[in-house]
Amino acid sequence: MTTLATTTSDTNGRKLAVLVVGSPRSGTSAVSHMLSRLGMEFGDPSTFVSPEENSHNPIFFEQVELNAINDEILAELGGSFIDCDVIPAQSDFTDELCAKFQPRVSAFLADTYSGSARIGLKDPRFCFTLPLWCSLLRESGFELQCVITRRANEAVVASNAQVNRVLEPEHNRRIAVLSSLAASYFVRSHPWVAVDFDMLLDDPRGVAKQLGEFVGSDPSLVEAASSVIEPRLRHIPGRRGRGAVPLDEWVADNANAYSVVLKMMKATGLSNLLQASRVQHKNWMQRALTAEQDVRHGQVVTQAAVVLAGQEWRASMDFASAVISQRMRDLEHAVFEGVRREAELKGCMEQLDQYRQDIAAAEHRLTEMADIHARLAGELSATAKERDLLQEQVVGLESSLALATEREHTQALGRQEIAEQLAHEQAAVAASKQELEKLQISHDRARDAALAMRRTLDEMLGSNPRTATAEPNNDEASSEADSRSRSFLSRLLGRKS
Repeated sequence: MTTLATTTSDTNGRKLAVLVVGSPRSGTSAVSHMLSRLGMEFGDPSTFVSPEENSHNPIFFEQVELNAINDEILAELGGSFIDCDVIPAQSDFTDELCAKFQPRVSAFLADTYSGSARIGLKDPRFCFTLPLWCSLLRESGFELQCVITRRANEAVVASNAQVNRVLEPEHNRRIAVLSSLAASYFVRSHPWVAVDFDMLLDDPRGVAKQLGEFVGSDPSLVEAASSVIEPRLRHIPGRRGRGAVPLDEWVADNANAYSVVLKMMKATGLSNLLQASRVQHKNWMQRALTAEQDVRHGQVVTQAAVVLAGQEWRASMDFASAVISQRMRDLEHAVFEGVRREAELKGCMEQLDQYRQDIAAAEHRLTEMADIHARLAGELSATAKERDLLQEQVVGLESSLALATEREHTQALGRQEIAEQLAHEQAAVAASKQELEKLQISHDRARDAALAMRRTLDEMLGSNPRTATAEPNNDEASSEADSRSRSFLSRLLGRKS
């Protein structure tokens, strides 16, 4: 979980001054306490703002003299911190103004820090006086780093309302908003770190570790630094939650808003009016100082002149204050209305971004669906081709089946004809066999008859010598007759002997 937003710096071997900046009641004291445990010198606690007189804080880490110097700087700018009626620009911190406070700031640094090379300064008034201190600290040889605190505006307002019970709610809101905007505007020119108050309470060790890295402290001091944060510090509602704007964006947004305020003041003439009021204030202060000196030197004849001068100065200041107050109220209304409209616009922009993301997601989904549709169309086309091919194969198979069926039918008819022909031939063969048997019987009978005739002839010729002598010829004649008979039978049966 991110708790810090930082810019880079390198302070190794150099004098370092860390300025803690933020709205009152935004956690500046808790952060300063943590920095003191990380090795930053904030001065003698006996010179801090007394917690006995301000029981809402156990320890402030605010030097009384530092508060006084900042009050005088704000007075020089024509306002006061408690009234929050000054909205300075960078151009207000002129060389002349810095030179005027240089001796006092140098004396304060020497008396408070006694030559320490790593010092810490904390005062919510830095929100409006930071440029002067940065200029004079650089002249004293210090490298500068700023720690800016963030806490929900409603929590800052509620906490200030408990402390400053005499102030109106809108006054506390003006302190919370304007000090936060001004702090962000002025820290941009320096290495800075932003600490969220709720994150500080949720993860003190993580914040202490990152703060230690930012200011270059010994890592062994982290545990001691984180131990100073107590849960009881969260006694006002108003947590930002997980949807909080990142710290770097928060600083940038605040700085831009403060720039808008300065432009509005210039456009409405309020900047010139404040400058004229400052000049008039300086003149009346000079006249009052001169009158005081005259009184001391006995150059004033009557006290009435001093009273008259004081009355004139008071009347002018009252008139200027009334005009400035009215302009401030008008500006506050415009600023808060602008902030409200900016918040509404930001919400609309976030919603628009969400719509754009939804549209992009829908377009992406539509592209995916188009790809799926194209793929399915391709698959459908391939399937149709396969179907046509299968249909062709089916038609071919049906034709082949028909031919096979027809061929089988033809073959069946052929087999039937062959069977019939075979049966006919078998019948013919049977008939031929019967005829042959008859012929054989006839042949046997004829042979028997021939034999009988032969025997008869033999008997008849047996008594004749010539006939006996010629018997061999008779045998040849019988064989010839027998051969003829067999030949006849063979022809009759349709085969050779």
